[in-house]
Amino acid sequence: MDRDGDCNRALVVSVAKFDPGVGLRPRPGAKRDAKRLHRTLSKLGFRVDLHSDLSGEEIYQLFLRESWRPVKDCLLAVLSSHGSEGCVFGADGDPVRLSRIFACFDNDLMEKKAKLFLIQACRGDALDDGVEVDSAGDDDAEFSFSQQLSVPVDTAVMYATAPGYGAFMHPQGSVFLQTFCTLLDEGGNRELELTRLMTRLSHSVAFSFQAKGRALGGKKEMPCLVTRLTREVFPFAEPGKEGVAAGGALGHVTGHQGSLRWLDYAAVGKRLDGTRFIAFKVPLKQSLSRQLPRADVFGPWELLDVLRRDDQELRLIVDLTFTTRYYSVQDLPSSLQFVKIFTKGHEVPSDATILSFKRAVRRFLKDNADNDTLVGVHCTHGLNRTGYLICRYLIDVDGMDPHAAVKLFNSSRGHDIERQNYVDDLRCGPRRSNVGMEESEQEPQTGSATRRPSDGSDDCGSREERRAAPPDLFPHEEQTTAHIIIIDLHTAASCPTRLLDSIHRRLPRFHTISGRTRIMEISGIVPPSPSRTGPDTPQVSGSGGVPPNQRGAAGQKRTPASPPTPLLPPLGPRVRRL
Repeated sequence: MDRDGDCNRALVVSVAKFDPGVGLRPRPGAKRDAKRLHRTLSKLGFRVDLHSDLSGEEIYQLFLRESWRPVKDCLLAVLSSHGSEGCVFGADGDPVRLSRIFACFDNDLMEKKAKLFLIQACRGDALDDGVEVDSAGDDDAEFSFSQQLSVPVDTAVMYATAPGYGAFMHPQGSVFLQTFCTLLDEGGNRELELTRLMTRLSHSVAFSFQAKGRALGGKKEMPCLVTRLTREVFPFAEPGKEGVAAGGALGHVTGHQGSLRWLDYAAVGKRLDGTRFIAFKVPLKQSLSRQLPRADVFGPWELLDVLRRDDQELRLIVDLTFTTRYYSVQDLPSSLQFVKIFTKGHEVPSDATILSFKRAVRRFLKDNADNDTLVGVHCTHGLNRTGYLICRYLIDVDGMDPHAAVKLFNSSRGHDIERQNYVDDLRCGPRRSNVGMEESEQEPQTGSATRRPSDGSDDCGSREERRAAPPDLFPHEEQTTAHIIIIDLHTAASCPTRLLDSIHRRLPRFHTISGRTRIMEISGIVPPSPSRTGPDTPQVSGSGGVPPNQRGAAGQKRTPASPPTPLLPPLGPRVRRL
């Protein structure tokens, strides 16, 4: 059995039954959610702990203990219960403040670990669209904003619904958590960076779900993400895939045991004698490179530096990785052309993949027959898939002896091809057909970076030095060390004075424009009009079931009045100034 710290962990707290007399209805779908979460996350290498029907104090104590347990790269916590804005309810009806839960993980042990919270609970009683009016006092608004600020660094919180609204629960499970599991069960989504995965979750819930029935027919649900992640995180990438690990700041270039295998390989090999090929490991875009020691940085511009020192000129890059996370064509210098051929690791490339590679190389050689520029090929480590396809080309097209081709690649790369199935197929397998090789398959793209990005030296300072950096209204990618906070506020005219004072006290980088504070709600996707149908939804989690002494905490009411005049001009459907 894995020890603490050897694997990622998932903590699922589900309240389906409540003590008699607290006025909260049972949630029959909660158990189905918990079982499916356990099944889905266990397959992805998480150690999953399920806890059911805990009291409010038991939930506090559980999270306090969990916050001091070691974890490999990522902790996923799921809270499913009735709720109101800023809290969920224990089985005894006591409110559990989310800000107190989040604060447990603001410690040295968890500081550098990725943390994801999924909150399946109501945040109010509203069920339909309309203009939201803040009927609560300043204290309620400031409390709501304090809850957002309590989220620790490198933490993301995904709520099932927007502030003030109910979250749907069906006896077969909640639309939010069931959709989350469905996305992870579909293999392609596991490779997504966390914020992209959460955006896809929002899209799936918002566009595919619509309640049915006389009472709730046509009602929608829109998840809401709050994030203070300072780096890209890939918590659900399958363990054991080449170049992919389940989480971590550089999880996408680690082996499944967590070591940075990418660092173990030479950045660039030598040109294969008598050919136009050169192999190298995947160059990383700047947002990934700056997480490495300066001496280990290897990106597109460093690649060109190495080749120029050897009087070599690179013209085309053929990317064989089975992902787009390492860099994009926008990160490549404008002197380079780029072809992407998605190639799965571990298994011998298919005949279609081999033909695509041959076509890309043949086109390059025709277009550059009058020069001696190189075609660079890489996978994650620039070794196995790269070595196989280069050798396959030399064997099938140039007629080279298979043993000689493998030997030439190994000596030029400085590392031997590691996967024996690749070597066996090259040496003993059949030659592949070259029929169709002269046909053009895809037009090479051209890099769009016209100048080298800054070296990111400012990012190497202490946390205090980063906070002291001068603010920038439109920060570049290199300056994204500032916390990103999604503020869910709906105001009819102007924000409460005490709330604005709180914002300025807590966020020194919050900007004032023309004497007015700019507050933006960034939701990723605006809820669509209720035109699509979804599963039957006979009840809303927590709707009508919040104890009388807890109702109205969100202080929201719906009015048919015309929309309020915005403080600033509209920005479009994805970003709204309120």
